Amino acid sequence: MVGLATLGLLFLSFAFGIIGMSVGINALEKSNDLKDVVRENATPGVTVDIDTSGQSFNFTWCRCRSDPNIFFSSFGDTEAFDSAVVLAVGCGLLALTSLLTFLAYVSIFKPVSRRPVLFASLVHWFLAVWIFASLVAFDVIAVNRSAKVAAFLGETQLPDSVVQQQEQALGVSPTYWDHDYIKLLAILPWFAFLFAVIVGLERFFASKHFDSHRGARTAAVDAAVVRDEADSKEDAGKRSVEKRESV
Repeated sequence: MVGLATLGLLFLSFAFGIIGMSVGINALEKSNDLKDVVRENATPGVTVDIDTSGQSFNFTWCRCRSDPNIFFSSFGDTEAFDSAVVLAVGCGLLALTSLLTFLAYVSIFKPVSRRPVLFASLVHWFLAVWIFASLVAFDVIAVNRSAKVAAFLGETQLPDSVVQQQEQALGVSPTYWDHDYIKLLAILPWFAFLFAVIVGLERFFASKHFDSHRGARTAAVDAAVVRDEADSKEDAGKRSVEKRESV
């Protein structure tokens, strides 16, 4: 039963690692699709995308199709993008680690010391911290932030109502939490974090059991050696007595 429980935990850790990586990749693809919508609704040759690496925003400048004199500029957090990438990578590494641990557990080549078992525990804990840190950062951004969008007629900024009308016409929302793919990435990896912690604990206690079992086996071997030595001495004593009696 203990073996089946371990395999079950490793499988769930692997499965939610795959799920977390998948929703991360999906979020990045959906984000790119949303940018494509903006590009498709801008006059060809006028849209410029600038990725300001190392800063906290992306800048997009496009001309309104209905009125070429109106320009829209949008600012979107690269922190959200970076957090999503780091989170997806962490979940992918968790899936790989859990899969390798699973295969090692069912393999005929069992560990001969506690070090591989303890190493698996430490790696799962490290990935749990990785996922937790990136997930908290992403969730804070997803819940509290939105893209900043401004419209300009020449150099004059137009009211927010014009921006909202254009957003409604495109069917897009600047609020991150309004998008389902953001919600999936903000929620599902928590299960990957949970099972990473649980598997880490299970492997840690398994390494402790490994030492106790090895100690028990060593004690049993020592006891057997002592018994054999005692039996040998007893047999030698009996033979010496028999020799004296025969003499």
